[in-house]
Amino acid sequence: MNELRSIDLRECPGLVDMTSLEALPALRAVLVNHRGPTAPFPSSIWPRVVRANLRGFVRRLHRGEVEAPDT
Repeated sequence: MNELRSIDLRECPGLVDMTSLEALPALRAVLVNHRGPTAPFPSSIWPRVVRANLRGFVRRLHRGEVEAPDT
């Protein structure tokens, strides 16, 4: 999982411990919404959290606030 660049946690309300995300060195985007997860993220992860739908992510991507995942 060292190369994981983005993770979609939308609709995952059961997740309660986000500290393991800090161990993912290539992580650039964490997608979440109002339905999950509800636990707080570590402060080092917050700049990568996109709390919106896909449209909001695309806006942030175009503004250069998050990096595009490799294809």
